Amino acid sequence: AYTKEVIESSFGYCTIAKMNDEEVRVLSSLLYEAEMSQDDFTVRLLVDYPNIDLLIITGGGQGCVIRTRSEHYKVSAKMMLVKDSVGAGDAFCAAFLNTYLRTRDARKSARIGNMVGGFVVSESGAIPIYPEKFRRKIEVLSAG
Repeated sequence: AYTKEVIESSFGYCTIAKMNDEEVRVLSSLLYEAEMSQDDFTVRLLVDYPNIDLLIITGGGQGCVIRTRSEHYKVSAKMMLVKDSVGAGDAFCAAFLNTYLRTRDARKSARIGNMVGGFVVSESGAIPIYPEKFRRKIEVLSAG
């Protein structure tokens, strides 16, 4: 379980925050005592936590939303037949960060994250085996 104090402290230290659309509702209620829209919540976080440079809100098959202090945009995802959603968020994060730390390109990183998260939901189990062709495609697309 987590508390308002733990969340506030965590946001106080982070520079990149990622959450899903459901977590936006939970966290806005916890932090601000009101269920807020994604737009209102992310703007408020950037005001209240000046150390945060990048916010990512994932929305499953809807892709993700990226917000920085100067940009706000959506990165679409390919719709996939969902077999098992366990591990998709972790896969998105790993692929996003792997690309972002090398390229500093949030849009490219989100596209790669969406692809890898989408692959994970289309397979059974949290850690599927990635086909060689898919791995090569990701490596090429995420090159710095």
